[in-house]
Amino acid sequence: MNLRCDMPTHDCPSSSITPTIKFFDVSGANAAAPQLVSTYTPSLTPHEMYLWFAPDGRVLLYLSTWKAGIGTPDLIVTDITGARAGTFTEIATFHGNNLFAPDDRNNHVIRLHSMGVNEDGTRTYVAYQGGGVLVLDTSDVAANLPTPQIRLLTPIGTQPVWGDPGAHSAVKVPGRDLVLTTDEAY
Repeated sequence: MNLRCDMPTHDCPSSSITPTIKFFDVSGANAAAPQLVSTYTPSLTPHEMYLWFAPDGRVLLYLSTWKAGIGTPDLIVTDITGARAGTFTEIATFHGNNLFAPDDRNNHVIRLHSMGVNEDGTRTYVAYQGGGVLVLDTSDVAANLPTPQIRLLTPIGTQPVWGDPGAHSAVKVPGRDLVLTTDEAY
C-alpha cells in the first residue's frame, strides 16, 4: 500500500503521492524479481487494510480511510478477486464517524484506524481510536449479496472506550469469542 503520510500525527514531510495498492506476481522465478501485475487506486485515501478470504473463493480487501469526515465512508470493502486482470470492485462502505456525537468528534480522536474480520466474514471489528471498539454486521458482504449493507451492532455509548489516542487495532482471536485490541501512542 502506497499512501501519503499524515503530517500532524506522524511528523513527516508533505508529499503528493497518489494512494495505490500494487499487486505483484511472486510465483516461481518471480520470487527473486516480483513482477507488477496490477495497481488499484481506491476511491478514498486508505490508511490500513485487512485481507479476508471468503469461503466462496472471493478475496476482499477492507480499507480504513481514517481521515474521512462525517460525509464520506471510513470503511471501504473492495473485491480484489480479479486483481490479476486489473479488476477491482468497491462493493460496500460504512459511514461510522457520523454516528458519534459532535461533542465526541470535537473533543476526541474519532477515526476508524484499523479493522479485523472474523473467520466467516459476518462480523468486522473496528478500532475507532478515541471512539473505542465497535462490532459491525458484515453478513451481507459475506453472503455476496448484490447490494451489501454494513450495519452497526454495538450501539454508540455502549462500546469499550479508554480515551485518546485509544483503539488502534481490533482483531478477532481465531476460534475464540475474544477480540485483541492495541493502542498506538507517540
